Amino acid sequence: MKTTAIYKVAIAVTLLFFAIGCSNYGKLVKSDDVNDSLSIYTLEKTWEKYTVYYTWTKKAYYALLFDPKEDKQTLVVRRWIQIKDKETLSRVIADMNHHRYRPGMYNMIGPNGHLYGYVYSTTGWIIAKAINDTTLQVYDFPPPPDR
Repeated sequence: MKTTAIYKVAIAVTLLFFAIGCSNYGKLVKSDDVNDSLSIYTLEKTWEKYTVYYTWTKKAYYALLFDPKEDKQTLVVRRWIQIKDKETLSRVIADMNHHRYRPGMYNMIGPNGHLYGYVYSTTGWIIAKAINDTTLQVYDFPPPPDR
């Protein structure tokens, strides 16, 4: 009986440390999960409202990041490449859509629950750590396992 209580306390403490350790990170939420009608084609048409970045491997593009220009949230990127014209954006989207990993649209949510931007990606995760109440540092995007 005493051993069971010790295990329960150890598990509770571990979960508490895990929750505290991850509380400073952003997360991606699939757009479908939040009833968001935003699509990659809507973002492509209104791309000038965003600072847009991409990341890739030798084989393919695998993530686009859209940072809204007119919000109070800031994304600081690391090792992402900025897209400065619609032609490049359209080419990256077309290439991503013809790759074997089907991309999805995600909302980037900060630890404070605010929307920081949108990610169109072949994987559903990203590393983004809060720098302060309004800024997320987005780290380089790891490739899918077979790259």
